[in-house]
Amino acid sequence: MKSLYKILIFSFLLFNNAYPQFYAEDEISPYIIEFMEKANEFSKSFDQVQGIHKIKFTDDEVEHIAELFFKVYDEDPVGFHNYIREAYYKWEGKVKGSGGKITEPIPALKRKHLVKKIANKYGIAFTEIIGTPAFLRGKFISSTRSSYYWSERKSSIGQMNFNFLIEDILKGEKFFNIGDTVIILMIPNVESPSPSFEEGKSYLIPVKPRFGSAKYNGEVGFNYLSENYNIWVMGVPPKVFPIENEIIANCEYLGIEDTNWIEFKKYFRETFLIFN
Repeated sequence: MKSLYKILIFSFLLFNNAYPQFYAEDEISPYIIEFMEKANEFSKSFDQVQGIHKIKFTDDEVEHIAELFFKVYDEDPVGFHNYIREAYYKWEGKVKGSGGKITEPIPALKRKHLVKKIANKYGIAFTEIIGTPAFLRGKFISSTRSSYYWSERKSSIGQMNFNFLIEDILKGEKFFNIGDTVIILMIPNVESPSPSFEEGKSYLIPVKPRFGSAKYNGEVGFNYLSENYNIWVMGVPPKVFPIENEIIANCEYLGIEDTNWIEFKKYFRETFLIFN
């Protein structure tokens, strides 16, 4: 009976569109264009013989790049994804037209190299957080299972649907509203097991658009916060931060000890929202 109740709740939320989602702007943000122009410029400066980029950004230039990175995810993460996807199609056409002779890296790799420059100055945690579109405080309602059709493999796989009531928003006010319910989706497996939640308990959760297909369909997923850009970490669930008696825990990654929610909000805004 309890399982049936959860399914009914999920169905009501899903089919009545009672949850917020990310969306793409009608026009491409100038922040997106400038960030990728910087990424292209940086990529072209790579010297394959010496194995280094010839461009040496000043601290002020890296700060500006970090601000661009913050803005593209704060304002239009779906548009940024779409822009890189379209750039990939153009890159693919160039490669095919050259018979595979073009050695230019794919746009996503250009983005990655520029992001590492930000991390060299500010640290990986800071870079991951400013590149996270939303941080939501949510009370866990329930979880359900459903089926996701993987078009590339032409088969269905199981996915988890985590339902939260949004209690507060640290980042992402443009896309979410306090008091709404959000459904966060993930496909758990050996590489990325599900996080553990307790019904009625609150959590701070980093989220992003989930791109299950070429065109974004409004889904929301966990944003994995990396600790290392040079290795592939397996068997680790998405980072979430439980809140009990108004004390937020697991805050080492965020650079602060477990503390009360009010103090944490002040710290988060002063530390990670400096480009607002």
